[in-house]
Amino acid sequence: MSATVLLRATGLTKVYGPVAALSDAAIELKAGEVRSLVGANGAGKSTLIKILTGAVEPTTGVIEVEGKGVAPGDPQRMIDSGIACIYQHSNLVPAMSVLDNLYLGRQPTRGFGFLDRRRQRAQAEKLLEDCRIHLDLDAPVSQLSTVKQKEVEIAKALALDAKILLMDEPTAWLSRSEVERLFQTIRMLKGRGVGIIYISHILDELYEISDTVTILRDGKVAAAAGNGRSQTVVSGLEQIGRL
Repeated sequence: MSATVLLRATGLTKVYGPVAALSDAAIELKAGEVRSLVGANGAGKSTLIKILTGAVEPTTGVIEVEGKGVAPGDPQRMIDSGIACIYQHSNLVPAMSVLDNLYLGRQPTRGFGFLDRRRQRAQAEKLLEDCRIHLDLDAPVSQLSTVKQKEVEIAKALALDAKILLMDEPTAWLSRSEVERLFQTIRMLKGRGVGIIYISHILDELYEISDTVTILRDGKVAAAAGNGRSQTVVSGLEQIGRL
């Protein structure tokens, strides 16, 4: 049985004056799939990600999540539809604990608006157990390694019921051992049916973690192919060479 299509975006175009940053781009993502999005600087990757997160409204185009149309151009609406993004630079509050970062701005409350810290901790513990992510909930984020901070951001996205994760250069500043740790987490997410769009300039990573690849060039989809280890994808990646 084929996997559920989580995300389908078609005809995505973004025009700034005379310049088309993105032109009739399309991308599809299935449950449990890692689709790498690659291309040289200026190819349109950032514009596509900004459209999918709602930060930028496309000039034209359609976005569907699990078969339902989602009006673009609203970050909260994209979050509510199940799309979250893990950026190259941390989007956490360093001085706050892991627990407070996980539920920042949406902590559970009890009577008279008081925070329900017990319920918050119980929810966090269950989330981390279900996801097999090991974090000290009381540790300040500033004391965590970079890869652990990435795990906090992933857990935060899953706490929002994200089905689709966009990972923008997630291994920047990570050591090789930390990259492998992150890949273990990505494989866990695949097993849970989460779909991942993965952006990286490091070809070895793409060969290792990708199921499928979409290649952008000059704002257009130059190629899209199956299994990241297939000759079709390898050839396509080698064509752009200088990512």
